[in-house]
Amino acid sequence: MTAIAFLYSSAFGLDLQGYFPYFAIGYIVWTVLLDSMSRGANIFVAEYAQISQIRVNLFGVVLKSFFARLLIFVVNLAVLVVALYFLTGPLQFTWQLLAGLFVLFVNLYMQSYWTSALAARFRDVPLLISNVMRIAFFLTPIIWQPDRVHDMLRLAFVGFNPFFYMIEVVREPLLSGTVANDVAIGAGAVTLVNLLLFVAVFRLLHRRIVYEAA
Repeated sequence: MTAIAFLYSSAFGLDLQGYFPYFAIGYIVWTVLLDSMSRGANIFVAEYAQISQIRVNLFGVVLKSFFARLLIFVVNLAVLVVALYFLTGPLQFTWQLLAGLFVLFVNLYMQSYWTSALAARFRDVPLLISNVMRIAFFLTPIIWQPDRVHDMLRLAFVGFNPFFYMIEVVREPLLSGTVANDVAIGAGAVTLVNLLLFVAVFRLLHRRIVYEAA
């Protein structure tokens, strides 16, 4: 992570002290997004031995897997915050950070459920997600900053990028202490779409997940 920050700050002519926290926080949040999208899509298939033999709450199965990934993310973020304190100075801590983390966690849980349910029915879903995430990393403002690209590119790769909003609801409060209105609106829209997908997949596939995961 440090090597990448040195490389891109030099390539883009950026101040390392300002760029490193931006990149590091974005990268840490991206890792939990990537893990949730890739590994999260295999929960029901991976847990088939358990869910097929005993009656279990499928939401609880998702929560167990989700909590393990969440714990790793929280530890990584805490270590990063401490490291940044000594490298670049203290970060901001406001109620908006807690709100941003809550929004992120809710979206990750809903996404883990509906992608896992779809993957139990369509086994190519994890591979499709993996390929999409490889491309999405470079199209999401993690190693680059939105204000340094053309307006049309910013609209396409930032305005309609759900990963950007999930990263920014955590990154902005830590860097500036507040969340911009457009980011808050975008995160709300992503949450709404995620909720609609969650409800739709629940209604269509929930009762068949045990049989589809076989």
